[in-house]
Amino acid sequence: MHLKANKENLLSIFSVVQKAVPIKTPMQILKGFFMEAKDKELIVIANNLELSIKANINNLEIIDTGSIVIQEKIVDILRQLPEEDVEIKMDPDSFRLEINSGKANFFLYGIEPEEYPPFSEEEQWSSWSCLLFKAKDFIHMLKGVIFAVSQDEGKPGFKGVLLELDGVEQKLYTLASDTYRLALYEKEYIMQKETVPFRLLVPGKLLNDIVKIIEDSDEEIQCYFKDNELIILYKNFIFSSRLLDDKYPELKTVFPPSFSTAILVNKEMLARMIQRATLLSSSLNQMISLQIDDEYLIVRAASELGRMDEQILLDKKEGENLEEIFLNARFFLEPLRFLDDDLVRIEFNGPLGPCVFIQDKREDNNSYLYRYLVLPIKTEKNVS
Repeated sequence: MHLKANKENLLSIFSVVQKAVPIKTPMQILKGFFMEAKDKELIVIANNLELSIKANINNLEIIDTGSIVIQEKIVDILRQLPEEDVEIKMDPDSFRLEINSGKANFFLYGIEPEEYPPFSEEEQWSSWSCLLFKAKDFIHMLKGVIFAVSQDEGKPGFKGVLLELDGVEQKLYTLASDTYRLALYEKEYIMQKETVPFRLLVPGKLLNDIVKIIEDSDEEIQCYFKDNELIILYKNFIFSSRLLDDKYPELKTVFPPSFSTAILVNKEMLARMIQRATLLSSSLNQMISLQIDDEYLIVRAASELGRMDEQILLDKKEGENLEEIFLNARFFLEPLRFLDDDLVRIEFNGPLGPCVFIQDKREDNNSYLYRYLVLPIKTEKNVS
């Protein structure tokens, strides 16, 4: 292997593929990157046996072909190289990689690549069921739900995002829940002849990584799936992941059909007020209380540090006043960072019922409905 390339081009590829390098593994061969220089491109792969990422780089000069498994440390080296031009050479006998840039010379020891797990070839998955998205639409629907994925290892089924295609209604549902809150993004999706209805439970970590990588553009994203495997194509990256096999409950129907109180309020002003409330909310559950009268939403927070209260004028109120409801401030704040209207609609169902955020864009070109449900915190005060 012998090649010349631009440092930033290499670094942009390696830093993405690095997300699939396992943090801990007894398998020495998985602790780094598989690199293969072909006639016109460099292929880089990482694999943690749950997620595998493959990338190809073709804006470089290949002088000699070859392959190696090289340490993850190559990313740190590339980041610190003094010049933009990089030359990489491999000794085929010792599997030592030489990296030169300016007057800096590095030597990294690699291992033979023969035992590296093979990446799924296109012939294997090109005939699978496929979904097509614009990148901006794909990341938008994921950003609306990904923060609701459970981080609890004791709830493995809730560590994923559910993608469900309803063939009758021609709708694609994206859903995530940690059992305390539930985010649901509903969008029209015109099925192709070869597309069949499905329910896929995709690892939340995979989608969280992808959201950070994908640019807000009209670039096409292709999602291939079959049985327990998912392949995602974006630009010159291929993501291969195993789907979660846990049975996901039917949660779309848990949203209450009515409300006792509904408000329309300025989103930015509300978000800043909740953020201020977190300064004095309990560190245990970040609890705040909300009260609604004819004109105002009143927020209160108290802890061993002190207390605060603040009110915001409502743009609109429907239904009855709300005496007091206790909520987790972070759970209340996170959907506000996603919603893009100036005003946010929030529906309440009494002090013990769920609180629901709603953004309805079905009349717009975007044509989606977003709902976010959060359960209140039960206290001695509201259950007595």
